[in-house]
Amino acid sequence: MPSIPPPPIRDLEGLLAPVLPAGTRVLGYEAEFLTAPGDNYGSTMLAIAVRTAVEVKARSGVTVVH
Repeated sequence: MPSIPPPPIRDLEGLLAPVLPAGTRVLGYEAEFLTAPGDNYGSTMLAIAVRTAVEVKARSGVTVVH
């Protein structure tokens, strides 16, 4: 039986913006279902791993991305 991919997350960076430090960008993410289909009364729960980068301005004025 083919597995169904999790639904895409639109504007993840906008969703996380209130809790991310200033200068942090979302580079991408990986998601998988946290519960089996039909569990939790039909709602969709996802486990998400987010890749981020932080922009830091050096004293020389150059922006470094970590």
